[in-house]
Amino acid sequence: MGSPPLAVLRLSPDGVVIAANPAAERLLGPCLGRRCDEVVLARGSDRRLLCLRDCGRELAEGCAPSREQRLATVRNQSARVICAAADDQPTVIIICDGAPRADPRVPLSPGEARVLDLVARGLSDKEIAEVLDVQTSTVKTLLARGRAKLGARTRAEAVARALRSGFIA
Repeated sequence: MGSPPLAVLRLSPDGVVIAANPAAERLLGPCLGRRCDEVVLARGSDRRLLCLRDCGRELAEGCAPSREQRLATVRNQSARVICAAADDQPTVIIICDGAPRADPRVPLSPGEARVLDLVARGLSDKEIAEVLDVQTSTVKTLLARGRAKLGARTRAEAVARALRSGFIA
């Protein structure tokens, strides 16, 4: 078995993602230009959010030491998150073990459930956007969030898990 995926984000001092490797893009989706704490959303074993809004600034200014959270969950995957200043630039490294974690205690939002229901009926993202009278990007976001909450990697897997969990009928 190969080494676990290593996602790397480079941040501006104000915590905005300015560079991401392909593994980070696969794990987190499009993240350039977005705030790190809004993209990573690392949670501890108690489900509390670990990401801090000002950690990029604190790391850049040397106010905060490097931090490592061993038992984090990122996008419903078991991971270790390391926040450090590398070459005086805030950097986040996420090491995932690749095991999805579905949490049945985290319900789907009404929008996520509706999108997954329409996916189950065979509609494309564009068709779903037309039915819901929203942008296609909104559909993609709701679908990605639903997949993450369900620990699913694909649309089909998300629909199957949502059906099994009773989130959609």
